[in-house]
Amino acid sequence: MTARLGYTPADPTEALFTNFNVDNSDAHVRPKADAQAYVVPEFSTDGEWRRDPKRHRPVGMSWRMPSEDLKKVLDVPVMANASEQEVCDAFTADAIVSAHLYPGRRISYSRREAYWQRRVRYSGPAFRRDTVIKAIDALVARGILIDHDRRPVGKRGVQSSYLPNPMLVALEMPKLNRKRGECIILRDAAGDMLAYKDTPETRDSRYVLDRVNDVLERTEFTVAGEGVTTAGQWTRIEDRVFSTSATAMHRVFNQGVWTSGGRFYGAFWQTMRGRHRHTIMIDGERTEEVDYDYLHARIIYAWARKKLVGDPYIIDGFPRNVAKRAFFIIVNAKGYLKAKGAVAEYLEKKGMNPKLAGKLIDAMKKRHQPVEKYFHSGKGLELQNLDAKMSADKA
Repeated sequence: MTARLGYTPADPTEALFTNFNVDNSDAHVRPKADAQAYVVPEFSTDGEWRRDPKRHRPVGMSWRMPSEDLKKVLDVPVMANASEQEVCDAFTADAIVSAHLYPGRRISYSRREAYWQRRVRYSGPAFRRDTVIKAIDALVARGILIDHDRRPVGKRGVQSSYLPNPMLVALEMPKLNRKRGECIILRDAAGDMLAYKDTPETRDSRYVLDRVNDVLERTEFTVAGEGVTTAGQWTRIEDRVFSTSATAMHRVFNQGVWTSGGRFYGAFWQTMRGRHRHTIMIDGERTEEVDYDYLHARIIYAWARKKLVGDPYIIDGFPRNVAKRAFFIIVNAKGYLKAKGAVAEYLEKKGMNPKLAGKLIDAMKKRHQPVEKYFHSGKGLELQNLDAKMSADKA
């Protein structure tokens, strides 16, 4: 990769994406002494790495190079066939995104045949073990990817990894294209993607969601209001950065079954804080957000044939926002000890005494005694499946 790689923005203070790093929360932040920290949205379907800055970022496969000119500037390798070129271009685009948004973070990928066979539905037929290895090796040889840690074939545990060349940030963030992939995703209990055979139900779900995504793709989304900064396809509000072109949604089912989970993910408005969503404009028209109050709590009470009275998240001695999050944690957990551990971790994250976890669980059970049997029952994914069906029916 030569010095003609790219250019530096005329005014570096206007480079929206040169000030990021990662902390140990759900956000990606690199503080700057004289500037605000920015939270960067996640583009991978595997978000576990975000909570641990020592973990590698899994390679993304949805971004595409916008032009042949940019490929020439970067001196992207010319591959032997269309499949190899698609993979090479995708990994180049992913490296550009990662260099800007997650500087210094290694990117991991697998060199195991079985891994890519399982993911072919999600990544596409071009992404096979042999094409992936050829593309990455070619990019390493060209210097676009560096510090390549190639793991021996068959070795389990740590995947192979590399670093995007830091010089990639010399480019202004290009208008990269994002390819829509498989929108119906099935994961096993460990969170790994599963291959599956289509059924009438999965075909119907995909058909409905594809139609919705087609409409969203033809719709103009903008964000306008006080405190909104726009740079190309990227928008910033306070510490959140997102692209209003990221509208395609997908559904994720869990535990290897179609009755667990099924919620919708992927749209930019899901990365925004609730108080900012009123700034979204659709085809130039202002919007209003309509929400269902206490949806999961109401469903649980309906299951028990009881009536919910008052705000379910008001618990004496605890802030409402903390009690609300704890409610979902306690319902989702499978067993009391897992619930207590998860609540303790959350309280510590919020700057509260983790030893209060047991007290909060007891207070929650006392407040919701008529439906106590649903706490730490693992019913959370079933609740998600039900509210996802409600959303799908409205589509």
